[in-house]
Amino acid sequence: MIVEPYRAAFEYVEPEELEEIAENDAEKERARLAKPEIPPHRYLFNCYVYQYHLIQFASIVREMVRALLAPRYISF
Repeated sequence: MIVEPYRAAFEYVEPEELEEIAENDAEKERARLAKPEIPPHRYLFNCYVYQYHLIQFASIVREMVRALLAPRYISF
């Protein structure tokens, strides 16, 4: 079910449990900040490939639009 991961957000929690959850979350956050994760290099390569293809696509679209609009501006 699509909403299954969010079910816990709608359940009632006792105030004492909220304090305990908040303390655990704070400890997890401190541990995460103390040891930052370095993403694998393959994601960096994927970003470069995506950027390259996006630039190529944008330049082709730009040339196409320029070709469509050029006759209007050249004819005096």
